Amino acid sequence: MKAVDVNIMERIEGGGEASPHTEESLSSVFAGDPGLLVRGINADIATPDSAKKLRASGVAREASRSAEATQDKMPDQPSPRSYGLARTSARRASSRIAMLELFAIVVFGVAHVLIEVFSDGISGSEGSIVRPQHIFNVAAFIAWGSYLLWRFASVPGITAEWGFRRDGFIPAVKAGGVFAVLALVPLLIYGAVNSRFPLPLTFWLVMILYSVWGLGQQFALQALITRNLRAFVPGLAARVGAASAIFSAAHFPNYRLMVLTLIAGIAFSWIYEKYRNLWAIGIVHGILGAVAYYVVLGQDPGAELLGLFR
Repeated sequence: MKAVDVNIMERIEGGGEASPHTEESLSSVFAGDPGLLVRGINADIATPDSAKKLRASGVAREASRSAEATQDKMPDQPSPRSYGLARTSARRASSRIAMLELFAIVVFGVAHVLIEVFSDGISGSEGSIVRPQHIFNVAAFIAWGSYLLWRFASVPGITAEWGFRRDGFIPAVKAGGVFAVLALVPLLIYGAVNSRFPLPLTFWLVMILYSVWGLGQQFALQALITRNLRAFVPGLAARVGAASAIFSAAHFPNYRLMVLTLIAGIAFSWIYEKYRNLWAIGIVHGILGAVAYYVVLGQDPGAELLGLFR
């Protein structure tokens, strides 16, 4: 191994400035044997501190070049201010949609009540299912179903947000089952007192079909009313009470149905807010709705429905 000028290394170790002669000496030494620096560092000979300084300097330069290259490849990140503005804009858009949906469903509800009053009078009626308000209900069902399909196609994941999902189904069925048992006891007692039994076979047809209709009603009550009220009514109890009151008012002037739907609306809205599942409460709604028709109202909509096809 070649010897290194001691004066040169002393200047490096001492942090002194190297003279032109010193720089030329270093150049000549390392030019003659390029492996000298590496061997000197590895063996930690003659000037260990100087070698460490040179090695650290090289690592630092390499890290700096790597960081600059990485920075050049990284996309521009949004600033906290722009991120905050985007979130604010998204919240405002969501609030506008919630307000429009609330307004639209209330308008449909008011129209239903006006048609009901115009058709049956202020005292209400429990006659044939082929009445103007029922025809209007079918048209509203088709209109909102079309809206659901449009939103499903344009907003990914919106149906899950509404409650059409598997998550929460089992606990929602259990909670709905508890409410159904508690509700069926007084309904069956009422039916027994008023000689509503035995039930005709058409009851089972109505229970199946009414589950579909009940799902549509729960979509209107929960996805369009209860869910949208979150933007304006933060309290759970107040939100559930307001949604249930709207649901009950939509059945005016049938006062017995108004009482039943108010109680059911409170239970269903609470279950929805807790488990966010429409399938479960739609099924329970269908069962209780069929029982209410036959046992409380004393009607046989199944027979009337079959009569339309004869």
